[in-house]
Amino acid sequence: MAETPLPDEARRAAEVIRRADIVIGIPSYNNAPTIGHVVRAVYAGLAKYFPQFTAVVINSDGGSKDNTREAVLSARVEDSHLMLLSTPLLAAQRLSFPYHGVPGKGSALGLVFQMAKQ
Repeated sequence: MAETPLPDEARRAAEVIRRADIVIGIPSYNNAPTIGHVVRAVYAGLAKYFPQFTAVVINSDGGSKDNTREAVLSARVEDSHLMLLSTPLLAAQRLSFPYHGVPGKGSALGLVFQMAKQ
């Protein structure tokens, strides 16, 4: 099965991804009400368990109509300290891209894997 070409904005972000030690993918579709908690939990886990590594959090969105991508990019990660008690927060890059193709988890994860291979 041939890979779907990366969206332009994903190709431009490849350099950020190349420098990362850890790449975390969050697939989504119309998850605006809950995705902020997921993003905060990811940042909390990175800060607690992998503070010495650089990370990129990639949201692969399947064309949400409810502003899911905006919710990912605007999630207040400074609130994550509530999950960590006293562990400092890690500064990780956060990216959100639409994927094109058959809607579903497989396609969303396919974009994340393509980007991680970059």
